[in-house]
Amino acid sequence: MTWTGRIRRFPRSHERGPSKKCILRWAKRTRSCKWDNSILRVYQELSVEVVRKRAGFNQVKSIFFKKQVKFGLLYPAQLWVTHEDQYHYFESLEDVLDFAERKGLVEV
Repeated sequence: MTWTGRIRRFPRSHERGPSKKCILRWAKRTRSCKWDNSILRVYQELSVEVVRKRAGFNQVKSIFFKKQVKFGLLYPAQLWVTHEDQYHYFESLEDVLDFAERKGLVEV
């Protein structure tokens, strides 16, 4: 099989709810599968706005990594931080930086 250089979309009848989550979990684990002599890969679509919002957390994620603070990104663009055995969730960079300053994780 040769690569045609074209990504084809298939109908997404289960855009919300448990079906979508199930498909995305499967895609994350499996990466690709073969069907009818074609390789199928499923990717999660992110809008430009969401990608920019997620990238906005990179600065603070780097700081947390150096300070060995556990963190992660949740879909679509929410940062979670574990500090002193408590989970904290943030949707904006300003909130995360404010939290980090209050806890002494970043220098002002």
